[in-house]
Amino acid sequence: MNTKFAITIFILLAYIVTITQAIGIKNGGGYLTEFQEKHSRLMGDLRNTIDELDHRMEVFKKRVKHYHDVQAQF
Repeated sequence: MNTKFAITIFILLAYIVTITQAIGIKNGGGYLTEFQEKHSRLMGDLRNTIDELDHRMEVFKKRVKHYHDVQAQF
């Protein structure tokens, strides 16, 4: 049981160190604003992608409904 606890703590510490280095706290926070800008840009791209997928799904549903209404056969 103690081994599992120690491994869990070690993994959590490794995760914290990785995240800390990624946002630049290790270097005095110099990269924090750059990280935040990249994060917000990526989140914006993700939102745009999800919106585009939603739009395409709606178009697809309308086409399927139309094909069903006219009893199209392929």
